[in-house]
Amino acid sequence: MFAAFASGTGHFGSCSQGSVLDLRVRDLDAALARPRAEGADVDEGTQDVEGVGRFGRVTGPEGNRVGLRRPA
Repeated sequence: MFAAFASGTGHFGSCSQGSVLDLRVRDLDAALARPRAEGADVDEGTQDVEGVGRFGRVTGPEGNRVGLRRPA
């Protein structure tokens, strides 16, 4: 699945980032806990999107974001 976003959206991390990779996971809380324990920049909250799933985001050292999604 591909989704287009406006360049000014908050979905991107660094202003130079042109895309976001979203990975499907079975256990979102566990998938976010490991990078958080390693000191990565993990968003505090998650986002629920009805009919789509629950999302969390991790920002890498260069400011690029990766999304993690537990399907609905």
